[in-house]
Amino acid sequence: MTAVQVDGPDLAAVARALKGASPEALKIMRQHLRSAAKPALAAERAAVQELTMSTAVTQRSGVLRRKTTTVTEGTGTSRGSGASQREAAILAKRKSVVGYAKAKKAAAKRSGLRSSIARGMRITYTDSAKSAGVKVRTSGTSLPADQRGLAKAMNKGRWRHPVFNGRSEPRAQWSWVEQRVNRPQWWDDTAAAQYPQVSAEMAKALDEWATLVAAMTQRAAG
Repeated sequence: MTAVQVDGPDLAAVARALKGASPEALKIMRQHLRSAAKPALAAERAAVQELTMSTAVTQRSGVLRRKTTTVTEGTGTSRGSGASQREAAILAKRKSVVGYAKAKKAAAKRSGLRSSIARGMRITYTDSAKSAGVKVRTSGTSLPADQRGLAKAMNKGRWRHPVFNGRSEPRAQWSWVEQRVNRPQWWDDTAAAQYPQVSAEMAKALDEWATLVAAMTQRAAG
């Protein structure tokens, strides 16, 4: 998902000019633009950490197999199989077994769903011949492969998965758990709130760098 995004031909033109005249200045410009986007990144990370979740369990019972749904309010801090998978994914990236017990304890703290999504958020800068831009994104790369759609699902506000009491049971008899968040569209709402400030900072930075490019061009021509 992409939150705040600022791009356009003007930024691309400045980037092209700096790339040809002063690659080092281009590097500093990128850092400047990334810094301007940091408030949006911090706001998105705070937003996901502040979410609370509830669990709705749907079961079938009785002769008629009627559905009943029980909702349990929670904070989203309980550890289930998903947290265990995320913990394993973090530990799998370790290149050494030294201090494994300590690393395992640290990984357990980082493997909560909200913390994992927050950790995967990034500021990215891209440029091409026609456009350049800065984005705040989360791609789910900090999650195991089978959980990378959860960032979008959390923004949507709910997702569900079956609870297998026995895999031999027919699908019609499975119990289902639906996870719900208290603030659907939290990602989009946070981005909308941050956009005016970030875009103003980006515009200010772009003006400063465009002025620098103009000065460099005049010196080269003189």
